[in-house]
Amino acid sequence: MGRNILAVIGGLVAGMVVMTCLELLGMALFPLPIDIDPMDSAALAAAAHLIPLGAQVMVVLAWFVGCGTSVAVAGTIAPAKRDRFALGLFAFYLLSGIFNLYNIPSPLWMWVAGIAAFPTGAFIGHRIAERLAPGTAAS
Repeated sequence: MGRNILAVIGGLVAGMVVMTCLELLGMALFPLPIDIDPMDSAALAAAAHLIPLGAQVMVVLAWFVGCGTSVAVAGTIAPAKRDRFALGLFAFYLLSGIFNLYNIPSPLWMWVAGIAAFPTGAFIGHRIAERLAPGTAAS
């Protein structure tokens, strides 16, 4: 049971760290207009049309890599429950992404690419975990 808890917490932390780092990199490479405070969600939503395309692409990339990292870490720590953890972490990140897309007005392409990023990342993360920690994934 301890290994399962460690797998979920480790997966969540790893995924969030990767997402945060990639989103910060995106903000460094494609800075927001000077008058937008990225910590003020109302201001961000009001100025969503001013967010650079590169920054939006980096967000989608962060979601893809972060979800994949999360699933890979959890599946490597606890290979016997890999399938369950992959599904649970995927669902968590997908719902979080939809919440963000809903609250910060985003173009249609970002909805499509963003929602596709999570299952694709989770699938690849699952495959990586299978290679790193072969074992039964009987859930």
